[in-house]
Amino acid sequence: MDRDEAIGKVVEAISSIQERSGRSVGIIGPNTRPFRDVEDFDSHNGLEVALYLSETFECDLPDTVFTPAKGKRILTVNEIADNVLRHVSGSAER
Repeated sequence: MDRDEAIGKVVEAISSIQERSGRSVGIIGPNTRPFRDVEDFDSHNGLEVALYLSETFECDLPDTVFTPAKGKRILTVNEIADNVLRHVSGSAER
């Protein structure tokens, strides 16, 4: 899987969780920061998206795919996709 596919899967996951919870999906792209830019997106939604992506990629993804390695900066979809790719490829720190 390449980065564009991973970005698409992250967008799909966020959109699906938003739709299932009855919230507006809006426009979600590579530079979207879900915790800031997506209506009512919170840590519970982040966990749901991590579970959705775990099922999609058939691997255990930690809920930390939405958080930076250091600091408390809010990640973009691009950065979340990069975290997912690291875990899927097995190169993430364990």
